[in-house]
Amino acid sequence: MFDLPEGWTDASSLMFLSPPDSKLADELRQAVARGGIPMQLPIQPKLSANITFSARPYPFSTPGNEFCEKELKALLGSVPSGRASTFAWGKLGPFEAATAELELSAEGVSVKQLHALAVGLGRVFHFCATSPLGDYERVKADIVQTLASIQVD
Repeated sequence: MFDLPEGWTDASSLMFLSPPDSKLADELRQAVARGGIPMQLPIQPKLSANITFSARPYPFSTPGNEFCEKELKALLGSVPSGRASTFAWGKLGPFEAATAELELSAEGVSVKQLHALAVGLGRVFHFCATSPLGDYERVKADIVQTLASIQVD
């Protein structure tokens, strides 16, 4: 918690990370137990699924659902190599939210994201969950459960 300087606006952001893949640690323990250490360790760690949630002021007179639909479509359309799913409506905690999934690849890493935007209480809320493409279906239930469980004061 911080005291905001006069005139500043709270645009808080939260991030949650999935448990790390313990395969590398298990392989290292087994190698040490056999009396050695593997010569080749992976140089790129496995990307963990993560969730970010942010809130910022909503100063517009445009109805929230109209804003969210346009904003989400613009956001997803701004990723040139991305493939977005069909736009839909869902729940982000207590709010109706514009939702869509996005698949993208960059620098040899392929991920899938679930985005949700909602307006309420004079703020716009953005939920983004990112997972390695191959893990997305495995963690999707946790992502959706977190999305629905968000509580806003």
